[in-house]
Amino acid sequence: MPLAQPTTLSFADARHEVEHAAANLPLPDSERLDLLLCPGRVLAEAVLADRDFPPFPRATRDGFALRASDLAHSPARLRIVAEIRAGGPEQAIHIAPGEAAEIMTGAPAPPGSDAVVMVEYTTRAGD
Repeated sequence: MPLAQPTTLSFADARHEVEHAAANLPLPDSERLDLLLCPGRVLAEAVLADRDFPPFPRATRDGFALRASDLAHSPARLRIVAEIRAGGPEQAIHIAPGEAAEIMTGAPAPPGSDAVVMVEYTTRAGD
């Protein structure tokens, strides 16, 4: 007797099969544990904060804080107007069109900026 040929499912059909199988799995019991004992575990419910911390927009990477609209045409050349260090003194700068500020991870994003480009994606020209 010949072997049956395997059936190839479309992406949509395969997804439906996986979702159907997952929906029928029993939920595991939840338990309360010390947070430090929980690497690799999944939360049983969402954890929400009652305030933003830190209470300001900040850079999540080293790079250049700038206006995203300044990157509409690439490559873009922007003037560096400041260096903003994490934990450094507060600076009274504002990013205007055509400007950028060098920024460190965790530093507050300056007013006027709405994006940070990672330093690895940039090239400095001049001083």
